Amino acid sequence: MGTIIVTSAGQEFDFQDDESRDYIKGFILDDGQQRLTTFLLLIHSLAHRFDAVGESENQHAVELNSYLCYWHNGQHLRIQNQQEDLQQYLRHLMLNKSRPSSKTSPMLALYEVHKYFNDFVSEFGLEELIEWKLRVTAQAKFILVNLAEQNIDRYLAFDAINSRGLPLTEFDKVKNFCALLVNRRNGLKDLKPEDSWYRALESLEHYEVTTRKGESTFIAESHAVFFDDRVGTDRIHKNFVKKFSKLLTSDDNELEDQLKNYVATWEKFSESFGFIISPKRKTKSSNKATVVATDWLTNIDHMNLPGITRTILCAGLLTYSKDEFEKLAQWCEIYTFRVHGLAQRRTDKNAQGIIALAHSILFDQLPLIKAGEQLCKWLDEIAPLKTAFNFLTDGGVKYYFDTRMKGWGHCYYFLYQYEISTIHGGASPISWEDSKEQQKSSIEHILPQTHRDGGWWQAEWRDENEADQWKHRLGNIVLTNGNSVLGQKAFPQKLNDSSSAYYYDHNSATNSEKLITGYSDGTKWHKENILRREYDLVKFALKRWSLGCLTETGTYKFPEEYEGILDDREILLEFAQCLNSSGIDEIDDEPTDETAEMMEDETEDSEESTQI
Repeated sequence: MGTIIVTSAGQEFDFQDDESRDYIKGFILDDGQQRLTTFLLLIHSLAHRFDAVGESENQHAVELNSYLCYWHNGQHLRIQNQQEDLQQYLRHLMLNKSRPSSKTSPMLALYEVHKYFNDFVSEFGLEELIEWKLRVTAQAKFILVNLAEQNIDRYLAFDAINSRGLPLTEFDKVKNFCALLVNRRNGLKDLKPEDSWYRALESLEHYEVTTRKGESTFIAESHAVFFDDRVGTDRIHKNFVKKFSKLLTSDDNELEDQLKNYVATWEKFSESFGFIISPKRKTKSSNKATVVATDWLTNIDHMNLPGITRTILCAGLLTYSKDEFEKLAQWCEIYTFRVHGLAQRRTDKNAQGIIALAHSILFDQLPLIKAGEQLCKWLDEIAPLKTAFNFLTDGGVKYYFDTRMKGWGHCYYFLYQYEISTIHGGASPISWEDSKEQQKSSIEHILPQTHRDGGWWQAEWRDENEADQWKHRLGNIVLTNGNSVLGQKAFPQKLNDSSSAYYYDHNSATNSEKLITGYSDGTKWHKENILRREYDLVKFALKRWSLGCLTETGTYKFPEEYEGILDDREILLEFAQCLNSSGIDEIDDEPTDETAEMMEDETEDSEESTQI
């Protein structure tokens, strides 16, 4: 069963069992908690099964129960967790006591093991029970190492054990090192990192952020925002130890105060982090933000880029009013789509700058207008609106799902947002599709992809190469509810065919489809029709994803191919008041040497943090 590392708890924890009269010594478990807890859960399941088959008085069953519990001023489990709720939950599982009101991922893990063992022994008869009892009592071998007898500092050993690659989360390791420091410094004696850690886990569990990856992302992002320092998700503990290792050997009031503030951040940041990251945020905490704000957060989720501005959103939720947070959420959606959807920058672009802004919002109480001005500055540098305009009007392939050519990964999101913009009067939008296959089937080509039909489309588009160049353009694709019905039908039949189950002007058609009637006389669908529709889509995009920055104002002129198609090839974009017309105080977003080295490549860490 491997090595169990303990430290004697001291003579004050030694006592005599009230029933067996055996003398019992108390130990602090430094390594082996999970194995011993699991082992006792197995013993409990076997003892419970002895009882179920009417053999509770069998000597083997009595011995199992003696390994499970002792009696000293009442009945107690032989293993005790210092976290009261976890200990109460263990008592609930093994002694049938009341369960705690809280619910956390460690409890779920205990329950899964408990259920597994109960299911495993559920069909055992007496002979099998005795065989397994002998296995766990006579064959299981533990190697016990008492650090006190070896004169080894248990706190240093504790952190060394937790740093050697055992399957603890970074959050667990940081909490453990905090516990080590609390026992070293008198100035930290009132700090209770285990309690703060547990309350943070409660928040994460409430929002169903229960995976190891979720916990690691939480501590990575809260750590980054607190220290204004972006660190890889697998190096949080190492970075934390480096910052606070001085407290192992000497007092430092300033460093101790920083540690207290850091630990205090866990609980409040976990509540904000859980809300921002949870797809069930509307039902989990309906009053934490406005309905409109949660819709903006859902949009960011739909882009599959929730990690880009999450630290800003977490800080903003803790700092700003609901109305201010609603505006911030909108700005974050615009920033995310402009930088990563339209400009198609890699996911770690400006990552340290975003951390710096989140830090300023949370700890410097940066006003909302200043946060917006900073976003304007970044957009001007990274993803100007004119760059987005050029991309949308370049005549390139925008449909994503043709494997023979590179398309635009955010095409479905764009079309969905356009569809939403056409809805009025409180009508419900069509459902968002998560799977790529469903997204693909939801996009209709007005000029079909397979246009060599030997019929209407081939007669209208005689040049096959020209048709191929136009079929994937933005103006030729539309969200639909009836892709399989429309197929290669002639355009007049796609537009309106009362004998068909579906057409563009059908009651069940999308709003985007119904608007197609405005771009044709109903008899043809040529290049000029595509360009007219494309013009409106681009005009929508300029308004939808402009932040109101001073640099976004001005004239946007469509390419020459639009000449003669449009009455005016120019669009003038201006705002009553520009967001950053007054100038801003710049946030220091220069990365540290360590961070700069990490950001040279698009690392696996940044991808994981972004995609969770």
